[in-house]
Amino acid sequence: MDKAISVFKCTQKILGYIISLMLIGMVVVVCAQTFCRYVMFRSIPWSEELSRYFFVWITVLGSSLAISQHIQVKIDVIDQKLKEAAVWKLEHFRLLLGFIMQVVYCYSACLMIPVGTFQKSAALKLPMQYMYLIIAIGFFFSIIAVVVEFIYLRREKDAVMKRAAGEEASK
Repeated sequence: MDKAISVFKCTQKILGYIISLMLIGMVVVVCAQTFCRYVMFRSIPWSEELSRYFFVWITVLGSSLAISQHIQVKIDVIDQKLKEAAVWKLEHFRLLLGFIMQVVYCYSACLMIPVGTFQKSAALKLPMQYMYLIIAIGFFFSIIAVVVEFIYLRREKDAVMKRAAGEEASK
């Protein structure tokens, strides 16, 4: 199990580098489009579409990183008001809900891949199946991130329950 988690961490680093390259690519494309439009008075026809794809890919692939780094959106006030054992249970609920959502999104994206064989993007003329494939891959990585976080949470169970029992005994 630890070997699988170390492989996951390595893929997360690689995903971070890929996302960084996409962000750099998006900035370069937008800057080139701005320069061409306002200085050369000629627009690059494919720049808006490519920057939009980069943005979607960064978002979908970045969700896996957000899950594994605990930076997804949540209400911290709730966690601060609850006891540690209740927060631990709430985190289980969040992970379960996130897992269900990621599976549904991944499944839906996989259903779109065959449809994309008949479509091409407007400016780049790329088959849309590749665009949908990246979305499915991103949600697949998010599913794995949720499973890894659940494994970490289960490993903390004994320590959390001992601290909660100690708090109850001290009252």
